[in-house]
Formats: sequence, structure tokens, C-alpha cells
Amino acid sequence: SNRLTNNQSATDRLVLGVAIGFFVVVFSLIGAVKLQNFEYNALDLAIYRQVFSESLDGRLFHMTIHPHSFLGDHIELFLLVLLPMYALWQSPLALIVLQILALGLAAWPLTKIASRWIPQPWHLVIPLAWLLHPTVQSMALFEFHGLIFAIPLILWAVLGYLEKNARQFWIFSLLALTVREDVGLVLIGFGILGAIERRSRTWSLWPVV
Repeated sequence: SNRLTNNQSATDRLVLGVAIGFFVVVFSLIGAVKLQNFEYNALDLAIYRQVFSESLDGRLFHMTIHPHSFLGDHIELFLLVLLPMYALWQSPLALIVLQILALGLAAWPLTKIASRWIPQPWHLVIPLAWLLHPTVQSMALFEFHGLIFAIPLILWAVLGYLEKNARQFWIFSLLALTVREDVGLVLIGFGILGAIERRSRTWSLWPVV
């Protein structure tokens, strides 16, 4: 029984890994073609590219499209986490690939969440549906947006909440908060849910605070 379970888990990981890899490779190639044909024309990618480049030159969060810091638009401190990766490949395509990778990796916590209610191997339907969803694919290819990086972080926080793992919940919740200021609304939602479920202040009061 244990051997069968282990084999099944290994197969699940293989299927998930192949699906995520396929998603990342295919949409990165599409993104490269789109970039090559100058089809990123809504300014967002250009703005972020400038913010990353200026930050590497020592002018953190500087941009010229507005007469203030990028932080005057949104508090996206998580960009500092991405900055070393951008430093290795200073191209707008690097930002596109990072965005696609974040969306692809969101399937991992989704699999763990789905497995709590759906038996193997049917729980894989949820992450596969995520990767195949037109909205997700549209997000992958529409410009670049820092907010997308909150998605996998929030999903890991959801898993921590479901498993009552406070350390995991708070690590990923606080990381998600650095992505953008309005992610705080999600934490308020966690707190309301914690209050409804009559959980301790760790789950009800402090997320709201």
C-alpha cells in the first residue's frame, strides 16, 4: 500500500512538473515572439523595465514616466527580490519569463490544496485547469505586472491556513504583502474567515491588523 502510494505520488509530481515546464516553455516562446514583433505596447513592461534598470544603477524605484518614485504608484517592495534575477539577464524578456514562471509554479500549491478534498489522481485536474485557463494564459502574456507574484504566495498562505500551520501562513502572507499594498485586503479576508471559524487571534485578529 505504501509502495503504491509512493509510486502514485511520484507519478503525480512527474505529471505536474511536465505540465508546469510545458506551460513555462510554450508561453515564454510566445512572449519572445510577441516582444520581437513589438506587440507589448501598453507601457507596463516598459515602465517595469526602466524601474529594474534604474534600480540596478543605484536609483531604486526611479522612473521617468511620472515625476516621482515608482513607489508613489504602488508599494511593490517584492521587486527587490526579483532584482538579482533581472541582473543576470537584463532584458524585458527576463521579466516576461519570470511572470510566466510565477503563474506556472502557482499550480504546485494548488495541487496540495486540491488533494485535501479530491482523491488521487483526480486532484491534478485543478492545477491542470489552472494552467489551461484562458485568463491565466492572458495574464502570462499581457505586459508585466508585479501583482502576479502574489498569486503563488497567497496560495501557499491558503495551504498554511487550511493546515493550521501558522509559520507557513505568516511567512507567505508577509511576503505577499511586499508584492503590493492592496494584498492586505486578502489578509483581512483571512482574518474574517478565522473569526467566523472561531480561531485564535493568530488567525482572526492579527491578519486584519
